Amino acid sequence: MSCIHMKTLLQLLRNTIFILLVTLPLAGKAAIEINVQYPKTNILYDDNLYISVFVSSTYAYHTVEASVGGRSVTLTVNPMLGNYSGYLSLTGLPQGPSTLSIFVKDVLGNTQTKNSPFIFNSLPVVKIEAPTAHTTYQSKIRIKASVSDVGSVNCSGIISSPASIPSLTIHFINSIDTLVDMFPDNDFIPSVTISISGIDSAGQVKSVEVPVHRNNSNALKPYFTSDGDIIDFKDTRLLMTTTGENGLTYYKIVNMADSSVDSIRLGPKQDKIKSIIKAKLCQGGAAFVIYYNTDSSITGTHIYVWKNDSLINISQPLGLSAGLNDMQSEGQYLMWLTQNGPIAITNLNTFNTSFTGTGSYVVNTSNKLSKDGDIAYVASASTSNYNVYRYSISSQVTQQLTTTNINTRPVIDGKYTAYITTVENSGTTVFYNYLNDGVNTYNLGRTLSFAENRMSMNNGYTLFLKSDSASGSQTWLRSPDGTLKQLSYFSYPSYPDGVDSSGRSLFINNWNRYYADSLTGSKMVCGIGGTTYLRNNEFYLAMGGTLFKYDIPSATFLPALLSFSPDSVSTGDTVTIKGKNLIGVSTVSFGGTPATSFSMISDSVLTAVVGAGTSGVIAISTPGGTATIPGFTYVPPPSITGMSPTSGTTGTTITITGTNFTGTTSVAFGDSAVTSFVVNSPTSIIAVVGAGASGNVSVTTPGGKATLDGFNFIFTLPADNFKITNTSASCKGSANGTINISAVKKLNYTATVTGNGQSSTHTFTSAIDLKDLSAGSYNICLTVAGQPGYQQCFTSVIAEPKDLSVYMAINKTPRQVVLSLDGATQYQVTLNGSTITTNKSELTLALKEGVNTVSVSTDKLCQGQITKEIIINDGMSIFPNPFLSSFTINIGNSNVKRLLVSLFNTGGKIVYSRSYANQSGNISISLPDLSSGLYMLKLSADNKEKTFKLLKK
Repeated sequence: MSCIHMKTLLQLLRNTIFILLVTLPLAGKAAIEINVQYPKTNILYDDNLYISVFVSSTYAYHTVEASVGGRSVTLTVNPMLGNYSGYLSLTGLPQGPSTLSIFVKDVLGNTQTKNSPFIFNSLPVVKIEAPTAHTTYQSKIRIKASVSDVGSVNCSGIISSPASIPSLTIHFINSIDTLVDMFPDNDFIPSVTISISGIDSAGQVKSVEVPVHRNNSNALKPYFTSDGDIIDFKDTRLLMTTTGENGLTYYKIVNMADSSVDSIRLGPKQDKIKSIIKAKLCQGGAAFVIYYNTDSSITGTHIYVWKNDSLINISQPLGLSAGLNDMQSEGQYLMWLTQNGPIAITNLNTFNTSFTGTGSYVVNTSNKLSKDGDIAYVASASTSNYNVYRYSISSQVTQQLTTTNINTRPVIDGKYTAYITTVENSGTTVFYNYLNDGVNTYNLGRTLSFAENRMSMNNGYTLFLKSDSASGSQTWLRSPDGTLKQLSYFSYPSYPDGVDSSGRSLFINNWNRYYADSLTGSKMVCGIGGTTYLRNNEFYLAMGGTLFKYDIPSATFLPALLSFSPDSVSTGDTVTIKGKNLIGVSTVSFGGTPATSFSMISDSVLTAVVGAGTSGVIAISTPGGTATIPGFTYVPPPSITGMSPTSGTTGTTITITGTNFTGTTSVAFGDSAVTSFVVNSPTSIIAVVGAGASGNVSVTTPGGKATLDGFNFIFTLPADNFKITNTSASCKGSANGTINISAVKKLNYTATVTGNGQSSTHTFTSAIDLKDLSAGSYNICLTVAGQPGYQQCFTSVIAEPKDLSVYMAINKTPRQVVLSLDGATQYQVTLNGSTITTNKSELTLALKEGVNTVSVSTDKLCQGQITKEIIINDGMSIFPNPFLSSFTINIGNSNVKRLLVSLFNTGGKIVYSRSYANQSGNISISLPDLSSGLYMLKLSADNKEKTFKLLKK
């Protein structure tokens, strides 16, 4: 009957009572009938007496009460069944025949009583000291218990196990303290329940059941035990549960390192928790998926974290409810699924939450968080296409691994992601295992269904199921190099249980666990009870309150070494060694000297770092023995004990002494390579210093590098390294001379210039021009950066041109002029309007009759120009004619004792007259005020006369 119907019935009863009350004055005599259903007559009942009666009455009831021996209880009505019932404690009352009295009173005060006989006999008392609930034992378990019967001296007891399992039944009287192997013929019985019962003299039975766990395997060694059930194991912590007397489940974190206990308090509403769906250890505490259904403020499923002695709800503040199944924790991250939404990632340091998988429906049973902080999840846009995605928390990058069909059940480890893909084949859905290594995708073969995907991955090893038509799914192992090996061969399907970083594997078949490694066939190690954990590359089994450590010998086959490279190395070098049966390697040595370290790449490849080393054989030890391979050559590192001389410059020969110089590849002084070197012997090298620098001398060989401090490099440069040229000033008094400095070797130079009023510094690497210099002498000193002891100085002189000088020698026969030139290297000579250029210092030119004009200049305007007129004439001559303000009379080279100069105008009038005595050569006459026009010039020289027409401009 629904709650609505019950409320309707109660309302109907209330209405009925009201009708009865208003009709009481009309009612007749009352009638009350009592029918006792329980307890029944002459039947044995224990301390907690259950009472059930049916009552009929003319009028409504006011009271229905039951009593035994002075103790009473009011019975309540059950509207659905119509009876009145309740419980009455009889503890402490005399045992034996007793009477139950039922008293009924109606609303009008009418009463009725009925007595019913029964027999009171307390159940036997059962007390158990051992075992406690969830105890885990191996061969034998201690049972310490007692049973008692009130009023009887002796009480029988029975110890038994479930009838479905062959077991030993033990009878005892009053008490027992013994060690018992409940299943001597079966080593692998999983968790069972032991029943301890007491039987009193009346044949009544009281049983108490204690759940315990048993595993009698020699492969399991107890590691840690505490009260309660282990439900998670991480680092040194165990998450455990216990059940209190109130029936509630309590959680605690036990630290195995110091046995300290962190009791988890799930809050004042713990009694209102409907269920704790999942509990996991996380960084600094534990995480829970809790479902509340009785408190409106927290109704629904939420994620809680217990950390730093407080309980934090991380989903409710986000306004989200959690999905029911997915919650995982690795490192600082907690991954959980929101209800019908994306994946949430909570940072347990900051409690900030981010999300991934948005935009698609995330499947809530197919998400995995790896120890590297990557997430593999399945999302879909439709029910016909589920794809696998990979998300990096650190980079926040999502990669889609599949695009077609239905893909689900991903497993993630490092760069590897495995999943199942469906393929439709002729109307039949076929399931395949796939593995993606970040670059390539591999088909690992067919499997039977989604449900059978129990892949386990570690360090490139993948443990997976592959279907076998003859016997269902078998367990296979894929190695990092792609090698596939079948581990199980059974008539029942098997399932992966765990794989470590070297390929050691555990899998389950039927009722047993099996072990196998990459070389050894499978062998049974224990039963299927408990949960396997892999921590620090060791297998553990949590069963009840005990954590076991697997003690399984690895392969005992002899290891073998096949090859190694390189074959000639020195200290610190890494050697790659290949072989087989390299499982559980404990030592690696080179020529008898242990390796500095080694790392397993797979069960057939390892790398080792050479220590001090000696030549000889490489040896590797495993539990199966020691394998060797010859041919290893150890190249010892060189050492330097001295050098002579201890200082030098480029080109200096240095003798270096030491050890292990054979095969030297390079020699350097101050980290600068030598020009050349010769290895005279394993203890001596002769080297020629190159560019060099003060500091260490170093020698490098295949065995390494040796250094010795104390070399002093004397820096020098070749005598012809510098070239200094100059350009003179163009004219006297000019400051435009130039000094050019160039260096053969490119270095960081500084030129310091002094003299002639100069004091300056200039930097350059290969060449520089010092400009705007006046004529004079300059001192130039050159230094090199980083070489404080080096300096080279030069003197450079800036010249200026001489004055132009011209000396003329005239020869009348033949008519020539000889020019002697000085003051330049190139001259321009113009004679009577014709110019020639010459670099000769003496030049002979032919003259004409009459006046010859000669001009001499250079390529420098500042030297000016020299001009001279040369007259070649046997008599007297006048020039220039016409004239402007003056003219010249040439009377020849002979001396004229008396000369008379007369100038007449066109009218015959004398306008100028003057006499000269003892004259030769040229006589200049200035007539600036003479009017322009034509004149007649008359010359009378020693009784010789000559007349010229003369034009004044």
